[in-house]
Amino acid sequence: MTPKGKQPFAFARPDRETMAFAGIWESWVTPGTAKVLRTFAIITTAANATAAPVHDRMPVIIRQEDWPIWLGEAAGESAGLLHPPPDELIEAWPVGQAVNSPRNNGPDLLATAAE
Repeated sequence: MTPKGKQPFAFARPDRETMAFAGIWESWVTPGTAKVLRTFAIITTAANATAAPVHDRMPVIIRQEDWPIWLGEAAGESAGLLHPPPDELIEAWPVGQAVNSPRNNGPDLLATAAE
């Protein structure tokens, strides 16, 4: 555990395939500067049983077969995709404190932390 009692965790699909998070974006011109600002946000939902021990919220995960609906390329109600994923879609494991610094990068960050 860290001095503050917070343990970082990694999350992934068990098959390590890509996870797509539901997000929204906007491009707008800032008043008085004419500078284009691009903003983005990840949409969250209640945590499923896998994520709940770590946090009460989690990103909405869009399954690959639903990507066309989310992106508006196919018929369907995108709001119906805004729910927690099945518990077995993700797994979680504790990782080391190195993940807390943006200076660190590499696959070693995903190694299971020593207990």
